[in-house]
Formats: sequence, C-alpha cells, structure tokens
Amino acid sequence: MRSGAAGRAGARAAAKLGDRAGAEDAMARGRRVLDRLAEPVHPDHHFVVDPAKADFYAVDVYRWLGADDAAESFAREVLEHSVGPDGTIRAPMRRSEALLTLGTVAASAASWTSPWDSGCPRSATRASASHRCYWWPRTWTPS
Repeated sequence: MRSGAAGRAGARAAAKLGDRAGAEDAMARGRRVLDRLAEPVHPDHHFVVDPAKADFYAVDVYRWLGADDAAESFAREVLEHSVGPDGTIRAPMRRSEALLTLGTVAASAASWTSPWDSGCPRSATRASASHRCYWWPRTWTPS
C-alpha cells in the first residue's frame, strides 16, 4: 500500500503530466492514509504529516492542472489554517505558496486585485493589520 507521501508524489507527477484523474486518484489514496493516522502531537514539526498538509499539496496539484477554481479553494483553506487565532503565522511556507497560487489564479483570470484581499486574516482591518499583512489598493491595475 502506498504511503501518504507516495500518494502526494504520485499526484504531483500526474498533475505535471496533465493527468487530472490520476492526480485526484493519488490524492484520494493519500487522504485515506492520512485519515487512518492519529492526530499528530506536534503538527508543526517538519517531518510530521498533518491532515492540513494534504490541502497544501492539493494547491500545487490543481494549479499545475490549470483547475483554477479548485486551486483557489484549497489555497484559501491553506491560508485559513496557516494563521493562528492571534494572527501569528504558523506555516509561512504554506501561506506563501497559497498567496502565490491566488496571484496565479487571479492573473490567469485577469483579476488583478482579488488575491490581495486574502493577505490578512478575515478579522483584520487596514487599521489593525500587522506588518504580516499585504494590502494593495483595490484600484491598482497593471500598467
């Protein structure tokens, strides 16, 4: 039986080849493996595979497949889980990848302002935002 890691690697390989069915099948196999594991004690440890990591890998897989709606949906989930209730960024690499994916999706849709709305926790306002947030004017357009 494949491990979760092998499933993710298979999903990424299939996505790079443009095989959506193969990628989704591999992700489903990896998810089944993750679902059987106990909740990790230290999910922030690099070598621990936590269930949220599956969503992180799905971001790449769907972006590579050109499935922008799915990539955006998973990227937003990753953003939601990568910031703690106090605004602390718990998973900076996952968060960065999710923001890049939102930018890629927006660029492919020619919607230049939409990803930047997600640069901060939903509860943040421009006045309360910390240096960890990214704010871009809604009126900005590419030159």
